[in-house]
Amino acid sequence: MSQTSQTLSEERDLSPTALYTAEVWVQGGFKGSQWFQSRETRIVFQVVQLFLFLQRLFRWGLPRLKEGLILRHMALDQLGLATQPKTVIEVASGLSSRFYRFLASGFVSHYVELDLPSMVKTKEDWLKRSEGASWLEDTRYRRIAGDARSFRTLPLPKSPGPTLVLVEGLLMYFTPREQEQLFRDVAGLLRERGGGTLLFDLVPPSEEPAPGRFGKWMERQMKRWTRGGSFDRSPQTRKDIEQILASTGFSQVRAMVPAELPELSRSPWAKARTHQVIFSGVIDSQNGLPATMP
Repeated sequence: MSQTSQTLSEERDLSPTALYTAEVWVQGGFKGSQWFQSRETRIVFQVVQLFLFLQRLFRWGLPRLKEGLILRHMALDQLGLATQPKTVIEVASGLSSRFYRFLASGFVSHYVELDLPSMVKTKEDWLKRSEGASWLEDTRYRRIAGDARSFRTLPLPKSPGPTLVLVEGLLMYFTPREQEQLFRDVAGLLRERGGGTLLFDLVPPSEEPAPGRFGKWMERQMKRWTRGGSFDRSPQTRKDIEQILASTGFSQVRAMVPAELPELSRSPWAKARTHQVIFSGVIDSQNGLPATMP
């Protein structure tokens, strides 16, 4: 058994979604993503793609998952970098290499990742065996083990602002009440640090198509790997989410579709049928998102 296989067999909290997205980031050509590619990520990716192909034989109008995730990742990168933050806190970072791209920007001086203990350990183990191993010794890059539902109690380092809090691929598992609590916690942290921006993705449940057989299978897997967690099925709309953000203190609240952003509309991935929505909000900062992409 390979070292990678041993790690995966021991890390039972490492979800199929983390393995699938790790391979999607490679497919999308994101710098540093190759550090987290393995036999397991390829297998999970191929299995999910096969299921999606079979599903589209009967539901041809469904959005394309891989292309949508690539566009979402690209949009969060570009929108996040456009705020020119000094500090970035990425919640539920998974096997993303975003830290590498942001620290290479020249203006990000501290990058903090927050994820479950098993994911943090696995990511560090995989980095050690890759060409990105030197990042584990870089004092600008920190990993914090913890649950996002306890955001305000976690030992987040005091680092200079403006601060960007970035959340990808997580909030669809939170109830509206849990989402609101996280927004309040992030707003409080940004106030303490002199302001900043919150960026996250969330397709409102009211806009989601009926799950179908594959969706139900995926939900069963999520319950297994998240110890009972599931997709949010509340009747939320974009307006509801924007109002929650405003009520928790955020201004300049926006909802954006990645494929419609000027810089991404020309991407080959934008031609596919996808469905992703990104939200942003600003706390007392002059470094919020610009009206148009730079």
